[in-house]
Amino acid sequence: MPAAGIGPSPGPFQEALDFFRKKVNMPGVDWVDLTAEERLRAFTVAGVTKADLLADIRDAVDKAIEQGTTLETFKRDFNGIIEKHGWNLAGTKVGYRARLIFEQNIRVAYTMGREAQLRQPAFQARNPYWQWLHGDSKRPRPNHLAWDGTILPADDPFWVSNQPGVLINCRCKKVAMSGPMMKAEGLKVSKQPPQNMWDKLELDQQPSTTSAKAFATDLLDMKTPKLPNPISDDLRREIEAQIRDNEAWLRKAKAGVK
Repeated sequence: MPAAGIGPSPGPFQEALDFFRKKVNMPGVDWVDLTAEERLRAFTVAGVTKADLLADIRDAVDKAIEQGTTLETFKRDFNGIIEKHGWNLAGTKVGYRARLIFEQNIRVAYTMGREAQLRQPAFQARNPYWQWLHGDSKRPRPNHLAWDGTILPADDPFWVSNQPGVLINCRCKKVAMSGPMMKAEGLKVSKQPPQNMWDKLELDQQPSTTSAKAFATDLLDMKTPKLPNPISDDLRREIEAQIRDNEAWLRKAKAGVK
């Protein structure tokens, strides 16, 4: 299976390319207004309302997936697109926007490409369990952090509503495991984890800020005592910052949701 990282590969990751090429261009659409399913099916870029501009950005992403080009190459292509269309980024740094578009789209394409591989009947028959692995993140999502190490059958409903690697900056992934592999490593199927606990970008789930804060606080009390300093202090600061960010986001989102 392809490497989990983003960047050049020996050849095209066909499943990732197939996933990306099935997307539908949607200029002028705000990503947060889409449902979780629509986000996987739509190609949209914040602030882009012109179809030809969006199409050129999509072509650059497609090239990056097909050819395994680097971020620096994509940045050069992106700069050319900006100059061609005279796109005003309204104060946003070009490098930041290029990186966000590049990393998010390629990460999701790779994630869903791996998903297609994991779901191949013969492969899934040999590896009927999936494990959630939390990725490195400066702002870890509390629910994703809590799910780290969770092992459930591949056909468990949990996986229908919880997909690692598709939200912005999410570096989580899931790996397939066979029964013999689990036995050799002394692993067992996990208890059913709580679902839809908290994610500021999943507006269709509409969690409450009160329950979100309570959960994050519980997570802090559960996780940080087990970690050495300064790691525990860094984690506490990051989660507390995300609590504030999420509460502000949810208040704003709920005010705009009809």
